[in-house]
Amino acid sequence: MLRILVSMGTRPEIIKLAPVISALRAEPHLFEVSVLFSGQHRELSDQMAACFEISPRWDLRVMHNAQPLADLTGRLLSGISRVLNEYEPHLVLAQGDTSTVLATALASYYQRTPFVHVEAGLRTQNLYSPFPEEGNRRLISQLTQLHLAPTEDEQDALIREGFEESRIVVTGNTVVDALHKVLGQEVELPFSIEPSQKMVLLTLHRRENHGAILTGILEAIVQLIERRPDITVVYPVHPNPAVQQIAKTTLDSVDRMLLIEPLDYPSFVKAMSQSALLLSDSGGIQEEAPSLGIPLLVLRESSARRAHPLKSHTHIVGTHPPAILEAALAMLDQAPIAAVEEATNPYGDGNASARIVTAIKRIFLNSPS
Repeated sequence: MLRILVSMGTRPEIIKLAPVISALRAEPHLFEVSVLFSGQHRELSDQMAACFEISPRWDLRVMHNAQPLADLTGRLLSGISRVLNEYEPHLVLAQGDTSTVLATALASYYQRTPFVHVEAGLRTQNLYSPFPEEGNRRLISQLTQLHLAPTEDEQDALIREGFEESRIVVTGNTVVDALHKVLGQEVELPFSIEPSQKMVLLTLHRRENHGAILTGILEAIVQLIERRPDITVVYPVHPNPAVQQIAKTTLDSVDRMLLIEPLDYPSFVKAMSQSALLLSDSGGIQEEAPSLGIPLLVLRESSARRAHPLKSHTHIVGTHPPAILEAALAMLDQAPIAAVEEATNPYGDGNASARIVTAIKRIFLNSPS
């Protein structure tokens, strides 16, 4: 039996790894799966773990207020190394590009334990955008034994960098698996807007957008509300104090702006599906929106996610307030688009987790299926 340690620490990691954990645990004769939480997103991790019924065997609780990246990474590396010494897994699996994933890959390398990277190969070719994720991605790849690339774009990027093609598998993105699982669930949203209003859903959390950039983005949203009396903006505010303070200072007294607590995943999917427009600096929403047919403006200067089937409805608009305002006004004036068929989402078809299990069997159990 293959002992697998799944390491996760943030809301997106839990959403994207929950289907993988479920698929691995569906074969208990082959896999023993244990979960480690780093606690990098404390409140959001707890919320998502409850949503997907994931109970960690270890919880490192690494976060301190205003913690520098070096301190965070050091605490993660030390804690994850202790777990590896205790559990002695045959392989370690993590998803994405956070400090948790980098520390997990490095701790696995120090223990000479194979590391499996879900969502491997994303690149912007700008070391500082997104920061620190782009640097993390490049370092993680150097320590990875099995690269699970979401699309052929990421596979090609890894091959160009010299990684062995036999250790790269294109799987699709597991967030589409999670999306399929919750679509259609009966969910009551914890807010309401007037029937005459269009809903615009806003999310912002990226480190490179903190400070003056975040203030500018939110001021553009205020101008959008002033220009469009037919919209209400719903903003689930990230619990990071750097985001909370600016959001409340800039938006607290703005009419038709709903500042709410972060939503659990089924509620968030329902909110996305009912929106006229999505505004976000999230990578995951870029992967989810095509399955919902909802137009999206990406509030960041660059993105490693390039495979947009609805290019006229997904735009990277950057963080300059006038550009955001102009693009949002133009998008709201477009006719509504019909929901795309799920199979047309280039980021996945809902079967990524099954492909991941097959790849692990082939590489680590010498199984053809």
